[in-house]
Amino acid sequence: MTTEDGGTYICTGSDLQSVAQDKVTIIVTSLQDHNRMRVYIEPTQQTVRAGSKVEFTCEVEGYIWPNIYWQKGEQSLNISDHVLKIEKVSKADEAEYYCIATDLTESSMARAFLFVIAGKCHCCLTSHQMSNNISDKQ
Repeated sequence: MTTEDGGTYICTGSDLQSVAQDKVTIIVTSLQDHNRMRVYIEPTQQTVRAGSKVEFTCEVEGYIWPNIYWQKGEQSLNISDHVLKIEKVSKADEAEYYCIATDLTESSMARAFLFVIAGKCHCCLTSHQMSNNISDKQ
């Protein structure tokens, strides 16, 4: 049965003395539409310092055993796990990352961003520290 088989059907029966008629409306939905694969990456964005550890998790809904692939930009990564781990992030790791899930009939993907702050902060003052330094000088 396909979605095109949906519609109103009329059944008519008769004998020599009477005619009976009834109708029914059938709506056919595709099971595949309800189980369409949806892919999410958590978190969708991270901003970290160089040297930090980063993890992105690929969540797939609607299909139990898809194949998972990761890409950094257009470059395929040799990772087929739900979790992308980078132990010591460098500025070169800053990119868009894609999780691609595929099965025999469809594929779907999600995107996440990694921003890397390189170097150490030599002159970092909070607004509270700045106001204390200004009031000390007055």
